[in-house]
Amino acid sequence: MANNNHHILEFKNITKYFPGTVALSDVSFEISKGEIFGLMGENGAGKSTLLNILSGAINESSGEIIFDGEKLSGNPYERRLKGISMVYQGLGLALELTAEENILLGNEMISNLGIINHKQQIKKAREVMSRIGVDFNLKMPVYDLSADEKQLVAIVRAISLNAKVIALDEPTSSLSRNEVDKLFNIIRTLSNEENISFIFVSHHLDEVFLITDRMAVLKDGKLQGVVNTKDVNPQSLTEMMVGSKIVEHHTKKFSKEKPMNEKDQVILEVKNLTRKGFFQDISFQLREGEILGFAGLLGSGRTDLIKSIFGAEPYDSGEIIFRGNKIKFTSPKDAIKNGIAYLTDDRLNEGILKTMSVGENIVIENLEKVSTKFSIINRSKNRKIQQEYIDRFSIKTTGINQPMPSLSGGNQQKALFARLVNTDCDFLLLNEPSRGIDVKVKEEVHDLMRDYVTSKKGRAIVMASSELPELISTSSRVVVMKQGTIADILTGEDINEAKIIEKMV
Repeated sequence: MANNNHHILEFKNITKYFPGTVALSDVSFEISKGEIFGLMGENGAGKSTLLNILSGAINESSGEIIFDGEKLSGNPYERRLKGISMVYQGLGLALELTAEENILLGNEMISNLGIINHKQQIKKAREVMSRIGVDFNLKMPVYDLSADEKQLVAIVRAISLNAKVIALDEPTSSLSRNEVDKLFNIIRTLSNEENISFIFVSHHLDEVFLITDRMAVLKDGKLQGVVNTKDVNPQSLTEMMVGSKIVEHHTKKFSKEKPMNEKDQVILEVKNLTRKGFFQDISFQLREGEILGFAGLLGSGRTDLIKSIFGAEPYDSGEIIFRGNKIKFTSPKDAIKNGIAYLTDDRLNEGILKTMSVGENIVIENLEKVSTKFSIINRSKNRKIQQEYIDRFSIKTTGINQPMPSLSGGNQQKALFARLVNTDCDFLLLNEPSRGIDVKVKEEVHDLMRDYVTSKKGRAIVMASSELPELISTSSRVVVMKQGTIADILTGEDINEAKIIEKMV
């Protein structure tokens, strides 16, 4: 932490009411210049609400924020100009625009003729990039950049506005270990050399302990305490977050709970599947009652493989046999009709339908279930099913009509899982099922997965995950992918962190 006594940011008695709930209650703490400060709490604890108040996206009900010695006011744009920048989990980038255009978006350099001066913009962007020692193609559309490059675009944009405080919401959720290390080096450089303060929000406790100086812990909208990172451990921090002693993480592997039987029905067989430049010669079988985990570093091909099985991406050769029939879906709609559902790894941009309620999000992929033979929706039946799934999956909500974006990340994820089950599909493809959700909700999602495959014959799950504890505790077997090929298929006692990492690298 930078050696200086001045507080750049002070939250004073921040309280926020929403209809039917208190999102924040009398929250007070301060952040020093150059400090890397963790903001911790379960999904629904109030972290996002606090960041939205800081950004100016919503107003506090009472209390005030002091920024650099003055009471903070103004809209989000004005606050950005003052030096407060937010890098949200979805990054908030305009994917069709170039990296350069994104960095200067809303702060364009205009010539005397009223035209954007791209040459000057690129010069300014490169100056910022050189300050932190990063490089990427400024002329390339953002959708063509890698995950870590997108993250860097968002950070360079923040720095270009002379940010004094940068809030990072789940900044590592789509980064590899090597890319996380690079990001942390950049954060430390900006903290130490430029006195920029960071608010770091993450569900990866190991990263929080690695990068932060201090942290504030929220639970149910209330501040549980502010601690020096070096004075706590993962267990005591988790206890602060959940409010009590927690049950230890599942140590009993699912592979031991449900041993595979050669007599079990083969649900899916993939033979020599190849997509040039993404994966090649992939072969495996999946039996009923199984959760088949896929491990691999970023770029290993696991996500592209799952999308190709679902019909969302093409493949060049090989075959897929599903329930004894050779299939090749031309679209995800075909896959769903045939009993296969998919959970995206990008909840914010590809998962939730932001203009719809939580109830509508749950039923949207199977409206036939609540429609008459004349395709007219039975409103009473529709509402009943929406409420049934909210209750069944313990989704914390004010009711079926609550807007989906206002739910916490964990409750959004459970709603998406409810949507999959409501399709009545017996085979699920899950891509990062617990990304960006807290420890408690993660356990709930894992239990939902186990219950799903054991509650009815003929069900199975393929799951890709970058979280090794998740793979170990939920998978019957683990397929390890490396550079587009299968490095190994692990079973039994071989499903452990050391073995998986050995095969991945």
